[in-house]
Amino acid sequence: MKDRALLLLLFLTPIISYGQTSARQTQAAPSRHELGVFGELPLANAQWKGVTSDRHFFLFGLSYSYLLVHHRVYNVRWVSEIMPVELLAEPFIKGTNIQTLRSVAPFTETKTTFGLGAKPVGADVIFLPERHWQPFTGVHAGASYFTRNVLGFRAAQFNFMLDGRAGVRFRLHGGKSLSVAYMFQHMSNAYTALENPGVDSHMVHVAYAFPFRFRRAK
Repeated sequence: MKDRALLLLLFLTPIISYGQTSARQTQAAPSRHELGVFGELPLANAQWKGVTSDRHFFLFGLSYSYLLVHHRVYNVRWVSEIMPVELLAEPFIKGTNIQTLRSVAPFTETKTTFGLGAKPVGADVIFLPERHWQPFTGVHAGASYFTRNVLGFRAAQFNFMLDGRAGVRFRLHGGKSLSVAYMFQHMSNAYTALENPGVDSHMVHVAYAFPFRFRRAK
């Protein structure tokens, strides 16, 4: 009886070991390509480089990320984003199309300007990628184009954007993930127009990402 138990143990040991190794490998090998959808919502304005306030910026878009570095402690992903829907609410002098630096009741009213943009250059560093809760931080840069001059009457329709973000990524089943982050964003026209007021924003970034593979042509 003891000999049979020993033989059974010797037979099962490599199978169990292989199963544990495979599970670790599956867990430790994140998808190289990810697609995602995201929204960025305003919290408040700040005063860093920009001089305007009372601006509310809403962005909705799609993202693509590529795994550059995979390590047990951290992952580095290249991230590109496109925002086909951007809404910028800002104060105007009542009855005009002239923006003010801030709201002055009852002399100003809020109008919304539509735009679209992209942040093709970005990188996220994701820590503890084997855990379900993964802290991350990132920097992203791009530009937006609006249907009229924004932030100032003599400013520009085309503006540059730079943001830094930090938050938590929650790993879901099947390699999917949900992330929530605080984001600080600066937007201005970089002195390409007569005026360059700029705006700084505290925002929240919410995203859902899922893995995918490129199909090779047969």
